[in-house]
Formats: sequence, C-alpha cells, structure tokens
Amino acid sequence: MTFDSIFKRGCLIPGVIVLFFSFFVSVKIFVTRLDKKDLAWMTSYDRYEPRQNIFVSNKGNVDTVEYDSKWIVNKTDVIEFSSAGGGWTFEAYACYTLGLRHNGYPYRGSVSIKRAVDNDTLLVGLSLGRRETVNRKRNDEYIVAKPETLMLDSVVYRDCVVADNSNSRILESSEDEHYRGRPVVDKFIVSKRHGLIYYRFDDGEEFVRRK
Repeated sequence: MTFDSIFKRGCLIPGVIVLFFSFFVSVKIFVTRLDKKDLAWMTSYDRYEPRQNIFVSNKGNVDTVEYDSKWIVNKTDVIEFSSAGGGWTFEAYACYTLGLRHNGYPYRGSVSIKRAVDNDTLLVGLSLGRRETVNRKRNDEYIVAKPETLMLDSVVYRDCVVADNSNSRILESSEDEHYRGRPVVDKFIVSKRHGLIYYRFDDGEEFVRRK
C-alpha cells in the first residue's frame, strides 16, 4: 500500500463527515406555532356538556349537532416535515369534527386552523356536508381568517367566519355519493367561541343555534 493510497483513504472518512454535517446545516427549517389566541378556536369543542347543540329552523324543524373529536399538532407534538419548497416546513394546525343530523340524515363537518409558513398568517378551513371553504391560490381548503361580528336572533356573535359561494365550493368527488339526493348546505357560519351557529340549505330552510 502506497503513501498516496493511505492519504486518500485517511481523508475519505473526514470528508464524508464534513459533507454529512454541511448538508444538515444548509437545510432551512420553517416552523410555525399556534398561540393561546389561535387555540381559542378549539375551545368550542369543550364548551358543551354533553357535546351537543340544538338548532331550530325557520320552518320549526329541529336538528342536532354533536362534537365528536379534536386534535392539536403544535410545539410539543411530533413534527412531520416535508421537503417541498427547498426546505423543511411544519405548519402547526388543530381541528375538531362534528356531526349534524338533519331529517334523520348525517352530515359531517369540521373546523380547522393552521398557521401558514409563507407569511405566518392564521388560516381556517371549514366544511359542512358537501360544502367546503376553498383557497384557489393555495389549492386547498384553508382561507385567511377574517372574523366578523354578526347578530342572529338578537344574539351578538363575535369572531365569526362565513362560508358561502364567495369563499367555498361544493365537493363533487365520489367520496360524497352519500350526500346526493339530500339538501345541500348553501351557507354556514362558525363562531370562534361557540362553534357552528348557523347553516342554510339550498331549499331555503335555515337553522340557528338555540343551545
């Protein structure tokens, strides 16, 4: 074995180590967090005991809504990274799901929040039945949270997000076959504090939360 070969082999391992560490040093990691104010969107899930609301329509009909699951992926949870966009990213998010029973038929719904990496903006994703909010620029269901104050049946609700034809769509995938033939949710409203407070079907019947 010549001196040159020993020298080359001796430099090989340190070179690999340097390359290994330089790779991880050069990778950019983008992380967002949900603060206490953001997570207030999840408190409506725990507000009711039992986790059920009664809704009454303009035709006198009664529906029930039950909150059935919640999860939060934030700073103390396992982080799942993706290498999209030239770096590793993690957008903190939280969600709860609900079930609406209308005329004996079940309608699924959800309320999600997420902090975007690109501009650290709080986004919300809402769904009820086949209607789902849509962000055409991001090509997903998360829209910028722009809460507003509304009054329903003389009750003032703050921090509300409205989902209607201006910011949502009707899902047409095969997964939603079980909704076909049923009234379609035309509009619904979610309150940060109270959860789902209002929804309207395409046949004109609208429901408001009573308790």
